[in-house]
Amino acid sequence: MRALCALLALTCSACLVDLQPLEGRACSAEHPCPDGLYCHQLRCTSEATPQPRYDDGGLVWEQAVAGFSSTDVYPGARAQVDRADSNRLRVDIAAPGADRALAQAERDALPQRDDGMFGGTLRLVSAGMPRDVEFTFANLETADGQPVVELYFIPDSHGLGLRSTLRPTLIWNGFGPESFPAVAPLYVSGRDNQIAVRWRHNQYVELSVNSERVERFDLPTGGIAPGARLAARLQLGVLGCSACAADAGLSLEYRGWKVSGDADAL
Repeated sequence: MRALCALLALTCSACLVDLQPLEGRACSAEHPCPDGLYCHQLRCTSEATPQPRYDDGGLVWEQAVAGFSSTDVYPGARAQVDRADSNRLRVDIAAPGADRALAQAERDALPQRDDGMFGGTLRLVSAGMPRDVEFTFANLETADGQPVVELYFIPDSHGLGLRSTLRPTLIWNGFGPESFPAVAPLYVSGRDNQIAVRWRHNQYVELSVNSERVERFDLPTGGIAPGARLAARLQLGVLGCSACAADAGLSLEYRGWKVSGDADAL
């Protein structure tokens, strides 16, 4: 009898699963956590009702893992997400007047702190572009629609623009290829370009293209209260431009985009 009990105890102990090593593992709607754990900010946790971790500096949204929650497309445009290819996003302005084609991620997948990084790989597939109007191609915004980081094309000068509320006075700057040569490759069809914006609370916001710094803005100490510029929505794609009807044929491709609460994230 003792031998039987010992055998049963050994068998049962072998059936026990230690969930502790699984805490912190990446998770998403397509990759849920094991029973007993909960998916919070794309990480498995044992807390049934986890509190927002405003000091969490880790990766909080990754295109290849989390994908997008929805698309917003006008007739004559396309926004296609290829889940089989790490959620690669392709947007096309295929007809005159079709000036909106984007995919977006909502608040639960975005950073809740004041330091961070936002960026990824952008490819201009087709060079058909409006020649005299700017248009946004990537936007990380607050709940009231203000840009934490907004990136836009300036086609008439082949430049890149940045808007940001990361300092009390809105940052609104355009960077032309003559003064900022790093932005010129963005207009080369078929080329992958790495774009990154990094910021530290009350210190700086920095824009880089292909690992070359384009600009760095100093932020005043104490200029913005902690938590005042939290992201609520991410949009990748063409958000709209009133004069895009003059030149259809714009196609963009997005790969490997990430949002992090860590300014040093890759």
